[in-house]
Amino acid sequence: MMRDVMESAGLTIYAEIGLILLFVTFLFAVARTMTRKREYYDKLARIPLDDELSSDSAGSTKEPSEV
Repeated sequence: MMRDVMESAGLTIYAEIGLILLFVTFLFAVARTMTRKREYYDKLARIPLDDELSSDSAGSTKEPSEV
């Protein structure tokens, strides 16, 4: 039923454009992930363990008694 409505209203082009945009975005994300150097991901993997980096990115990390 939805297909008939889309075809009769001439809206199928929007569905095709949406599918193409989704596919292009997915390809961009995969390409960007595959082209990054391993050192970049190693650095990101250490962020939760590094006190200096995690305190900067988390905002205020003071204990309630220190405020």
